[in-house]
Amino acid sequence: MAIGLQAGPKSWLGRIGAFLLLIAFAGLIVTALFPTNLETAPPTQTGNIHTISLLVNVASIFISTLCLAFSYGGSLDWRQHRTPALIFAGLLAFAFVAQFMTLHRGAPYGITNRLFVAVLRTWLISNSLCLRVVTGRRHQSES
Repeated sequence: MAIGLQAGPKSWLGRIGAFLLLIAFAGLIVTALFPTNLETAPPTQTGNIHTISLLVNVASIFISTLCLAFSYGGSLDWRQHRTPALIFAGLLAFAFVAQFMTLHRGAPYGITNRLFVAVLRTWLISNSLCLRVVTGRRHQSES
């Protein structure tokens, strides 16, 4: 997605949004490599790395959604995608807050985590489809 967005809005917000997606991609690899701490076990260094990288990932993704959504308004090709992108940013913020509020024992963290992931995946798919449409239009106009 970040590489594809090189064909996206050329504004500094668009570039920051794409760069933050690259940071999140690298962070997801780190999160996957370092297992989390078990709830009943004492904290470990690998668990701490997992937690920190997870927070960086979530922050990068959320700021990226905002940067990209606002950058879409400045591009004729992307302008029609701005409102759905802003709606997704709001839904992602809601899902993140719900997830954060369930970070204690006995709370339905698994459900709120899946909600966050579902909204994030839908946002990624939506942006990917828009990217495909925009680049397809550009290729047709060049032909």
